[in-house]
Amino acid sequence: MKYNPIPHRNILFLQGPPGPFFWLLAERLREMGHGIHRINLNGGDRGDWPGEAYDYRGTRRRWVFAVDQYMRDNAITDIMLFGDCRSWHMAAHQMAKLRDIHVHVFEEGYIRPDWVTLEPSGVNGRSSLPRDPQWYRDQARFLPPVPKKPTITASFAIKNAGSVAGKQVAQIYVSPVGGGWEAPKRLGGFAKLELAPGQTKTATVVVDPRLLAMWDSAHPGWKIKAGKYRVTLATSATDRGSSVEVTLPAAHLPAGRGVAK
Repeated sequence: MKYNPIPHRNILFLQGPPGPFFWLLAERLREMGHGIHRINLNGGDRGDWPGEAYDYRGTRRRWVFAVDQYMRDNAITDIMLFGDCRSWHMAAHQMAKLRDIHVHVFEEGYIRPDWVTLEPSGVNGRSSLPRDPQWYRDQARFLPPVPKKPTITASFAIKNAGSVAGKQVAQIYVSPVGGGWEAPKRLGGFAKLELAPGQTKTATVVVDPRLLAMWDSAHPGWKIKAGKYRVTLATSATDRGSSVEVTLPAAHLPAGRGVAK
């Protein structure tokens, strides 16, 4: 395949997903020779973007005029944003369309987890993807096998010992026995049960493997540390509940292999 360089672009980054994704993407585009611009709309945006940026401090009503002026003053050719239904992004999208500026919309992937969706102009209702379900079935035949991931499956029985019908939300919490996470434990999943008086029901919760992992920046992906993990059945985060310990092997879960488009 022949490599064709992308002509110089001036790219404006608006709000992205939580974390450094937009900043890392911008740095790579900067290395390729493109102009990079950023507008922060709140403190979270500023925390995710360590570089130079314009902090918008005006009102929501004035935003549409401010972003239009910024795009014209900086000869913006492209906008990148996460989610096209936020009011700030909808206003910017509208002005970009009037100025013939390309809009690139990111979103959580239609195929979850491990994927990020990138589409021109919009996602979901504004997506240019086919509406025919058979198209997706045909594409699925070319997907690689699903990698094996260590996980925890918790099965338990809940009994209503009372004299009236009731509901219960049984919650599964996980934590490394030796600690090391940013929080003492994480919510691994839950099951909602409706029980008649005296009735017992069995439920099963499968914990997403990434909830057992920490992000590995050196080798991008989710790293599960080998060792013992505590699995707790409780009614809330403050309930001591009932716990068991399981041993898991080390594992590295790769991030999405590409962008669903």
